[in-house]
Amino acid sequence: MHPDERTVDTTRPLRSRRTQPALPGVTQPTLPITPPATPRFSVPQGRKTRGWRTALQLCILGLFLEALLLALYPLLAALTSADSGGQQVQRALPGLFPWLPSLYWTNVFPPLPQLLTHVPFLNILDGTTGTNALLSSLLLVLASAIALFASRVGGRVAQNRLSRFDNAFLFWLVLLLTVVFGATMLLAPVGLTVLSQDMLTYGVYGHMVAFQHANPYGVIPPAHSLLQPLVGVKTTTPYGPVWTDISVLLALVAQNSVANTLLTFRSLGLLAHIVNVALLWTILTRVKPEARLATTLLYAWNPLILLFGVAEMHQEIVLLCVMLEALLFFQRSSPTIGWICILLVALMNLLWLPLLPLFFRLMLRQSRVLRMGHRLLWWGGMLLISLVVLVLAYAPYWHAIGFTGVVAQLHRAFLQDTAVNSLDAALLNLPVRSAWLINSQHWSLVALGIVGLFLLFGLWLADSIELVALFCCWLLLLYAVLLPVYWPWYLVAPFALALCSTNRRSIVLLLLLLAASLLSYYLLLNALWVGQALATIGLPVLIWGWVLFFSSTWQMTHVPEGEVVAAETKGRPSRPSFLSRPSRPGRRY
Repeated sequence: MHPDERTVDTTRPLRSRRTQPALPGVTQPTLPITPPATPRFSVPQGRKTRGWRTALQLCILGLFLEALLLALYPLLAALTSADSGGQQVQRALPGLFPWLPSLYWTNVFPPLPQLLTHVPFLNILDGTTGTNALLSSLLLVLASAIALFASRVGGRVAQNRLSRFDNAFLFWLVLLLTVVFGATMLLAPVGLTVLSQDMLTYGVYGHMVAFQHANPYGVIPPAHSLLQPLVGVKTTTPYGPVWTDISVLLALVAQNSVANTLLTFRSLGLLAHIVNVALLWTILTRVKPEARLATTLLYAWNPLILLFGVAEMHQEIVLLCVMLEALLFFQRSSPTIGWICILLVALMNLLWLPLLPLFFRLMLRQSRVLRMGHRLLWWGGMLLISLVVLVLAYAPYWHAIGFTGVVAQLHRAFLQDTAVNSLDAALLNLPVRSAWLINSQHWSLVALGIVGLFLLFGLWLADSIELVALFCCWLLLLYAVLLPVYWPWYLVAPFALALCSTNRRSIVLLLLLLAASLLSYYLLLNALWVGQALATIGLPVLIWGWVLFFSSTWQMTHVPEGEVVAAETKGRPSRPSFLSRPSRPGRRY
């Protein structure tokens, strides 16, 4: 073969082909030694349809979830007290929407309830509360499994590079299905149970101010109030003035109707839940965009959040909404509006008051970029705005509450004298009830001491949005776990804040506690066990601790050192900058 007709061996490395010596008088072939360039940001053809396949999977899962939520209708309608007040609440929504009972599967498929009679503990025709509570709990377990699987689907698609159109399409699809699920729970039947009493209590205080012109901080609701015979409130309002204002506005919309009262508060919960989904997606876009779809699905489609936030509407869903707005404004370098939002949160529920120092610490850090004169002017403006918000919030009720009333409210919120569904309540029913520590007020003091130490630790470390969200999550979680009064809807806000921080260990703990709240839901409807906190709080925390121990041990013994560090730091907020900041040079003289 002539030397000019030689071919280049493409199986050999480029470097070896490039460094071969040339013979004298021989011309080298003029073939390219590098492969043709490919577009830098091209997406393989197989991934272009990944977003559409994920959308189809989410639609199918959404259909199953919607079917399970509709299956709760006849069970929720049967969960009510047997007195006249319970019957009035039970007939409220069907009286406003006569077509509502036609959605009950017991009416659409009559043979199915007859078939369930062969299983004694699922026989819903016997009319007992325990059977309906058990079957509704099982349906919530299935719905929770579907929500977890949907989050898993979202996590798999996030591993691939999707276009901006696919991300936007998936977000709007998730939001649209969330609206459908929320509307389903908006129209869900409701009975007079321990789960729905809060929603009716809000209406009692709002109706008291709107139509009887009485101060809820000075007098107990009168017996002739619209909702007072249903719930029997015997104390002044424990809520902050901003929440009382919201209750008054909703009472003015509802007028003298039990059904309208339920719908207005549920509508507020639905609106807050939809806004929370959008805020969570927006916050995660900057924090961890590759996990925003899976993380948003964990919150948006969670049946327990839909139940506690919309169907049974508790104020935690609204507090979370304003809290996420505060995080978003701080993330967008608007600390003034963010501070007003977190101040409003504290004025709705005084238990959230210790969160203010964490955001104050964040404001201090963000104000360092200002010059000294501008900084003093800005802090003066912030102080003035805070005073204006406080005065406007307390002014309508100050003649009845005063400084002594504010102190009494703080004492009532932080030094609780009763124990309900908590670890303290479980210990009080043990033979060691005479011990000093398990007294409710002493227990509250110890819990507040632990929360205070954790708050000081947070003030030392929290200098980023992710760390502030994480420490707020743990402060609220410590409240829920340690204080003498515990309700499962206290976990809604810590769960969403853990998702904002993208801290895996905190998310796992909250998922375990939410799973245990399914048991708490069943026990609360049946009042079977006063020591339920041992299973609904203690057992999840114990499992979480053992999981951390074994996972850490496995990583240390089976994974190389470099991968251990990467695995431990993955999903964790970054280390505060001041801990890794190089030392300043010494002063020159």
